[in-house]
Amino acid sequence: MPTWTNLYSSEAIYESEVIDISSDFEYYLKEIALSFENNDGVVDVEIRVSHDDEFSWSEWKNINLYLDDLFYIDGVKLNFTKMQYRVIMNIYSRSTSPVFKSFKIDLYGAYKIFNTGDEICKPEIWIKKNGFGDLELINETNGQIMKFKDINDGETIYIDCEKKDIMSDLPLTYRFNNHNGIFLELEIGENIISGFGDYDMIIKCEFKILQ
Repeated sequence: MPTWTNLYSSEAIYESEVIDISSDFEYYLKEIALSFENNDGVVDVEIRVSHDDEFSWSEWKNINLYLDDLFYIDGVKLNFTKMQYRVIMNIYSRSTSPVFKSFKIDLYGAYKIFNTGDEICKPEIWIKKNGFGDLELINETNGQIMKFKDINDGETIYIDCEKKDIMSDLPLTYRFNNHNGIFLELEIGENIISGFGDYDMIIKCEFKILQ
C-alpha cells in the first residue's frame, strides 16, 4: 500500500504501488505530466525501474533530469519491466505546505536500431496488418513518418526503401496510392523507431562501410 512517512516533520514521502509496464518492446518514448504547487516548500518526483520482475531496481532518479534511457537496456525487451514513482515534499517554513495533485505518464513502445555503417541505410521492410485500417512507421530520430491507409486484415506489404518499391501479397493489389510517398531511412548511429496501428513488422538492414 502507498504510505506517507515522516508525515508531521518537514519532509513527507509518498511511494506509489508497483506499476506493471511490461511489453514486447525494447524502448519507451514517454510523456510525463505533473501537477503540484511548491508554496513555501519544494516538490520532487522520482522514478525507479525494475527490468527483472522486481528482483532488482534502478536507483531513484529525479523526473526533471535526463531520463531517456531509464526504460532501456541494450538487447533486452521490456517483458518483465515494472516501475514506481515517489513524491518528496519539503517545507521550509511554517506557512503554506507544498501540494501534490497528480502524476501522469504515457509510454509509447519503440525499438532502437543502430546504423553502424558510414552511410544512411534504406532498409527492406515487411509489414503484416492486424485488422483493417491505417498504419504508420516513424523514425523519431530524423522525423520521417511512413504511412499507409486502408490496409486489409492479414495483408503483408513489402517495402524496398532503396528502390522505392512496394508490393502486396494480395493478387492484383497495388499500394502506391495508399502510401504517403515517404520511404524510411536510418541515420548513421542511433535510430528510434516507433509507430501507430496494429501490425507485425520485420526490418532487414544492410549497413554500408566505405573503403
